[in-house]
Amino acid sequence: MRASSHSVAALEDMEIHSLDISNAYLNGVLEEEIYMQLPEGFEDLTKMDFTQIKSDPSVYVFLRANLRIIIPVFVDDMTLSWMVCPC
Repeated sequence: MRASSHSVAALEDMEIHSLDISNAYLNGVLEEEIYMQLPEGFEDLTKMDFTQIKSDPSVYVFLRANLRIIIPVFVDDMTLSWMVCPC
C-alpha cells in the first residue's frame, strides 16, 4: 500500500513526509514472557477520527471539508501525506 499511497499523494499534489522509527525491533532471542504497555499519551488513530481502510488496515485516512491526510503505518516507518484544500 505504500506505493499506492505515494501514487495518490503524487496525483493529488499532496505534501509527503517520511518518518523512520529507530529500534522498532531489537535483535535478540527472548526466552521470558514479556508484558508491554502503550506509552503514556499514546492515542489510537481511530480515536482521532482517522479511518482504517478495509483493503489494508495499516493505512489510516482522515477526511474533512478542507483537509485530507493519509498515513500508511509499517513496522518501523510511516509516511504522512496531506493536503489542505482551499475552501
